[in-house]
Amino acid sequence: PDPKDLYEDMHTYLREAGVDGVKVDAQAGIALVSGAKGGGPALAALWHARLEASVKQHFPGNHVINCMCHSTENIYRFESSAVARASDDFYPRDLASSSPHISSCAYNSLFMGALVQPDWDMFHSRHPAAELHGIARAVSGGPVYVSDKPGQHDAALLKRLVLPCGGLLRALLPGRPTRDCIFTDPLRDSTSLLKVWNVNRCNGVVAVFHLQGSSWDRDQRKFVQHDVDPDQLSTEVSPCDVESLWAEDPEQEFALFRHTTKQLEVCGWRESVPITLEQGKAEVVTVVPTQGIRSEHGGRCAWAPIGLEEMYNGGGAVLESSAKIIPRGDGEGTRRLFEVCLRGAGRFIALCGEEPRACQVSGNDVPFTYDQKESKLSIEVLPLDADSEQLSEVTVEV
Repeated sequence: PDPKDLYEDMHTYLREAGVDGVKVDAQAGIALVSGAKGGGPALAALWHARLEASVKQHFPGNHVINCMCHSTENIYRFESSAVARASDDFYPRDLASSSPHISSCAYNSLFMGALVQPDWDMFHSRHPAAELHGIARAVSGGPVYVSDKPGQHDAALLKRLVLPCGGLLRALLPGRPTRDCIFTDPLRDSTSLLKVWNVNRCNGVVAVFHLQGSSWDRDQRKFVQHDVDPDQLSTEVSPCDVESLWAEDPEQEFALFRHTTKQLEVCGWRESVPITLEQGKAEVVTVVPTQGIRSEHGGRCAWAPIGLEEMYNGGGAVLESSAKIIPRGDGEGTRRLFEVCLRGAGRFIALCGEEPRACQVSGNDVPFTYDQKESKLSIEVLPLDADSEQLSEVTVEV
């Protein structure tokens, strides 16, 4: 039978019931029944073509998530569908499954990210591994959604993922392991941490996870905790971990901000900062190339906008950054300005080589704090209308 009839009946019913998208499981199972139907690739091509045609008709906007589809005879048939589940499900009652879930999503995205937008699945915001999952979703580059019971939310965690207007600070690429993690086993070798990199418009981000201790057991066919007390582990994060920030200038410096410890440091392209984690913990490092403005006397003021301090992917809030020198209105000398287009609200932080003369948000003077030791500037950007997208122009004069 032609699957067109199946999808037509099913999707018509769902659309009329108010459903605006579908997730289609078990796609690789087509190969199991294909022996007398022309083979797995031929049958997968037919079924997926019919699926995409029906989605186009019934769910405008290409609202379909492919799932259980990692076999090449399926994934190579995606012509218009763009999203695919990256790994096995999130199992809230199976605590041993959380570490393998995050690891599988990251490593599968190496392959899948070239073909589709990997979807790292839903999670519970109230869960022993909720922060691990939240940070993983923040750097995944994919959609973020939770399957909490109504009213059973960790609002503090969700506010680090979602802006007041409901928008996400989504990274631009599929999150993938850094080069030094590709041939390690962050679940079972007792020595490796998993690092996942991604990029935003003006910076990069690296998330570090301690996932040792649980894995999939092939003999028992279930997730098991094979080490109940893994050791504390350490690694290093460097600007060169972020593939899209390769520095052409060997003198280029980068600001690295660790979101858990709130440390802000400056280092070169192949220099690094240390990260030490207990089992089940994670850290996020925002990596920002520094800009600079020279004064009339030749001194250089370094500048690197980090973003929103309390968001997991706070660097995603920085949409544009520029440095300029303009004449003063009275004709006496010049003004040195750093300007940032910022999405969302909260505590905006930046590396600033000199204490500012003044700071403005959307043309209004605002107070600021400045840490001379770390050259760390902090400005509170107050929320406006929670129901609409908030874009602010942050101006810093030095």
